[in-house]
Amino acid sequence: MKRTLVAMIKHDWPFAVLAALALALVLTNLGADYLWADEGDTAVFAQNVLKFGVPKSWDGRAFVDYEGRRTNDRLIMVGHPWAQYYIAAGSLAIFGRNAFAVRLPFALAGWMSILLVYGFVRRITAARSAAFCAAALMTLSIPFLLYCRQARYYGVSMLLTVAMFWIFFKMKSLRQCLALAFCAIVLFHCMPFGIPPYVALGLTAFLYRPWAEQRRWFLISIPIVAVFTLPWLALARTGYSHDVDPLPSIAVFFGRCLQYVVECASVTPVIGIAILFLFCLARAKRGRDARHEYMSIFRGDEFAFLLATVLTLLCYAGAIAFTKSGYGLWLVGIRYTAGDLPLVAIAAALLIEKAAGDRPVLWLSLLLIFVFTKFAQLTPWPFTKIANFGGNEIVEAHVPFTTSA
Repeated sequence: MKRTLVAMIKHDWPFAVLAALALALVLTNLGADYLWADEGDTAVFAQNVLKFGVPKSWDGRAFVDYEGRRTNDRLIMVGHPWAQYYIAAGSLAIFGRNAFAVRLPFALAGWMSILLVYGFVRRITAARSAAFCAAALMTLSIPFLLYCRQARYYGVSMLLTVAMFWIFFKMKSLRQCLALAFCAIVLFHCMPFGIPPYVALGLTAFLYRPWAEQRRWFLISIPIVAVFTLPWLALARTGYSHDVDPLPSIAVFFGRCLQYVVECASVTPVIGIAILFLFCLARAKRGRDARHEYMSIFRGDEFAFLLATVLTLLCYAGAIAFTKSGYGLWLVGIRYTAGDLPLVAIAAALLIEKAAGDRPVLWLSLLLIFVFTKFAQLTPWPFTKIANFGGNEIVEAHVPFTTSA
């Protein structure tokens, strides 16, 4: 076992160095700062889990809630699923009551998502450069590091999202089907908005013909996932009903979807991905057989991944637009849908690899542009701060009120 691990590190030493750097970035001074409001929420409910077995708002001395919206008649939390509280409770039981302990499991989950991303990209592309690029885009992403270092479900959501993709792409047995269902269930109980990747994978299976095998196993997984998720919605309906912004019209729905796109493009390289994709298509059309060249741009699993990622973003946008106002989306960004981050990083890595081809200088240049500049994001490009989109809601980009040298 030891020899195997040493051989793997020697074979993939650039990634081993990157993984060590990522671990340092995620864990250094993890407990130095005070917990902010939502982290404090996680810590308090986790502590009450250790006392009562369930996340209660009242521990005999303090009551944790706002406007009485999140607890039932027994003072038990019903405004948010419980997975993150039990994860944090386990860490508190081992390491004691401190900021480091409550953040540690989520930070490690975020770090493990980098490892899983590298392995997943190697699996679908057989290209170490693409896998390294995807891992580097995550490791050097400030939003990713901020999400990882918080005592919230974000890191676990990213890990489980990548795990679902890993399982689904080669799902050919009941054991793998059950593993997919398990990931989807836990992801839901971290944050219900985390379920769209599962839905998107199912849609991809029906749209992508070679995935007939996955389609069959996905259908088997649906009732399993439903049994372990729908009862929570019934239990928590009172908690969620106070936290929903009603959808007044179809126009506002599309405005909210656009606001979600703005949020994604503000912290992930969506703009750069779109440009590289168009570049790859334009280069393909210059070939003798345009259709053949188009089909040869991506391998089967690569095309399936890009399709599943686009569908995931659309499912995220649709789900969140039904419940959150445009202003609410502007405030929370993509933290409800943190699974975006690894998927977009992988998509960017695949397209950087295709655009650069066998030119390492171009590959490195594109990677550095994506990592160290905002040119691949929406932030530098808006010319207006606010755009009206029907109804009383607005679509607003994240631009500074003033600019200075």
